[in-house]
Amino acid sequence: YGSAIPGTFTGASGSVARACAVQFSATVGADGLRDIRYLVFGGPDAIAACEYVARRALETTAVGSAQDWLEALALSRDALSTLLVVEDAWRALVAAATP
Repeated sequence: YGSAIPGTFTGASGSVARACAVQFSATVGADGLRDIRYLVFGGPDAIAACEYVARRALETTAVGSAQDWLEALALSRDALSTLLVVEDAWRALVAAATP
């Protein structure tokens, strides 16, 4: 969790006190989000989901939802609450970057 690069859009969710905090940042180009970065405080499920979303977003605008990521990453159902934090941060970024 930290400051975003100047000129980028950001979206964040979660809290360190609850053991999962995510911040995405990106620049916007003519073809969508670019230079997507993330900061994550959480376990391996949160890290894997952030990496998956960031890479997928470079290929398509339809990155899916927490439920989709749960299946794509073959995570246990227990990871869903963590993935919902990732999804909230991602949606906040998209909302901030959309005119």
